[in-house]
Amino acid sequence: MSIRKSKKERIKMKPAGPVLDLSPLTASWIRSLLPEITKLKMLAAGERSTSVSLPMGSPTPLRVWNRLILEVELDQRLVVGAFDDNGSLVGVVTIRFSECPGASHRGEIHDLFVRPEARNRGIGRALLQCAESESQKRGCLLLIADARTGSACEKFFKRQGHVPVGTIPIFEPYTEGELGASTLFHRRLDQPVTEGLRCSMAESNSPVSETRR
Repeated sequence: MSIRKSKKERIKMKPAGPVLDLSPLTASWIRSLLPEITKLKMLAAGERSTSVSLPMGSPTPLRVWNRLILEVELDQRLVVGAFDDNGSLVGVVTIRFSECPGASHRGEIHDLFVRPEARNRGIGRALLQCAESESQKRGCLLLIADARTGSACEKFFKRQGHVPVGTIPIFEPYTEGELGASTLFHRRLDQPVTEGLRCSMAESNSPVSETRR
């Protein structure tokens, strides 16, 4: 499936690789992209690193997608897609905003994954930066995330200026029947990234495969 938006609706970025269209996705657009998003998530299943309740490699139930789409409609979740020059979906990041009273300024990164053949081109970094910018426009001041301890994703978040705050043991399944540790991160969007933490695009080439639920 190949879906394009008008130039005014797309955010153009040029990482170290093909030109990308970075677009916040509407609920109707997500519905039309579900086969592609599902495929991306399945490809990323081997490197899960955040609170996965499904068996490794299993398809996401329709009820989960319906809940995600409803949250997008209610402006409780942001979904950003990265499309290559052919209009194919190559990466996705989602952020869920807190519904708790007094916590509307917080968001949590739930998904961040890039097609295996499209990795090492700065797409993960471009997705994260776009999502941070869009979140800030919605009044979000603080992002939190977690990544499997020792994984490429943990290193990726550190390079993008997300601050590690600790490690939680047996936080999520690494493989069937095995629970492992995750590192927690925070990133204040109302403050600039500390000089030297956010590396250049060429230095941000770790593969990204981050899935939640």
